[in-house]
Amino acid sequence: TNFPLDGLSPGLENGFYYHNPATDLSYLSYYDEAKKKYRSYSWLPADPAPVLTELTAVGKIDAVLSSGELFSRDGNMGVIYDKYGQKQFSFPLGALHFAFETWFPAASEYRLVFTQPVWTDRDQLLFQVYFVPTAELATLN
Repeated sequence: TNFPLDGLSPGLENGFYYHNPATDLSYLSYYDEAKKKYRSYSWLPADPAPVLTELTAVGKIDAVLSSGELFSRDGNMGVIYDKYGQKQFSFPLGALHFAFETWFPAASEYRLVFTQPVWTDRDQLLFQVYFVPTAELATLN
């Protein structure tokens, strides 16, 4: 179904879109050139007249997690928001970069994957890879 998303900035060229079938919420996150900041929205696409809700506390949405929560990087911090954009907690990322979330069948759990580039003394670029169970993110500090 096509419907207008009123309230978006003119000139929107690209952004992050995700539909979560578990919550039936859709999300859009994009950089607003006029306001010089990321803006994020949610809506229920099944609604005959969807209402676009701005998630004012959320910057850029980097991922919608299997838990239904939103992941965002804010400087050197990872921030978790609930599905409505309310901040739940944050944790330090340092030099880690979020890559993706994936299912680990052997452990029967979802995990976030982070990478960290490391230059060796031989001028080689290596990547350290870290896995954090999604259910344990709140325990990081």
